[in-house]
Amino acid sequence: MLVLAAILGAGAVLCLTALCVGRHCERFLRLSSPPDGSEAVAAIPMEYALTSTEYNDVIFVGDSAPLYAIDPKCFQELTGLKAYNLASFRPVSINGFLMTVQAYLSRHPAPRLIVLCVSPEVPGGTDVERVFAKRFVRIYGKQIGDKSPAVSAIVQSIVDEDGYEVLIKRGVSILQDNFAYCFQPRLRDVNDELLVGSDKETYNTFSKKLAENRGYIKPTELHGMPNHPVNPGVHFAIRPEWDRAVRALLSLTDGAGARLAIRFAPARKDAAVESFDGVVSGMRTLQDECPRISVDRTIRYYDPALCYDLWHLNAVGAQKYTRHLADDLSSLLGKRASKPAQIPAAQLSP
Repeated sequence: MLVLAAILGAGAVLCLTALCVGRHCERFLRLSSPPDGSEAVAAIPMEYALTSTEYNDVIFVGDSAPLYAIDPKCFQELTGLKAYNLASFRPVSINGFLMTVQAYLSRHPAPRLIVLCVSPEVPGGTDVERVFAKRFVRIYGKQIGDKSPAVSAIVQSIVDEDGYEVLIKRGVSILQDNFAYCFQPRLRDVNDELLVGSDKETYNTFSKKLAENRGYIKPTELHGMPNHPVNPGVHFAIRPEWDRAVRALLSLTDGAGARLAIRFAPARKDAAVESFDGVVSGMRTLQDECPRISVDRTIRYYDPALCYDLWHLNAVGAQKYTRHLADDLSSLLGKRASKPAQIPAAQLSP
């Protein structure tokens, strides 16, 4: 009986410890092993948002489409406006983009303009339900703290989903990671090891590369693996989760004294087999109800020669779209482009 009582007592202590750890000590990146590419793409913009304090006139947030489509250095050269690309990728979700902006505003002087740029599928997607998206918002939401009632409500709704079993399993995983970290060589830095699934990039080299390009990914090739629309004939419409997060984002930008703009990143021409009429209609309604948001409902389709794949531009396409944004956003801010919107031919090679 004493042995059984001791075992049960030890089990109870372990469960309570794991529960507490799972509730309060979760990290986005592991201590004992390198992240994969998805985790790196999500974490690096947030790391900049939480650790840098530099001023930017314009910041861009969104999925991987603007990550490949907007070159802040080119934008700055054309407009004289300092810019940074904080886009990550679609599975972070609109809630994750919102969290990135809140993190940025918590550490930086407010920019003049915050641009939410996404591929046209995103407002109609269910990415907020992804485990990855919930994990991102839950972890960074707790880290940033309560800065906005609207944002806090979104974070709390995700935190409240976790039952005791989920928290205990999460706590056990965190404890295992800490235990493995304690017994690894002291000089080992997992961020200097290859990303899981990569044969050439580490977290640190990838982070450095993004920092040098001010958050922009510049493909080294004109075209990637061939891909085709996966939703031909599907009609996309704005989902309630998107609308709620965008209104929370507007609340954040208003509170910071910044302006909010929404733009759609270009897609390859054959993406036009998907229908975005519902998205365009929903954006029109949003702009009518929130006239402080600058919304361009135009969905642009680029020639395949300018596209890396279906939803991402190559380096030449990015120069074209960045030139367009330079004119567009300079006009919005009441500032003419400081230089003609054209790039030397030498800069157009990928």
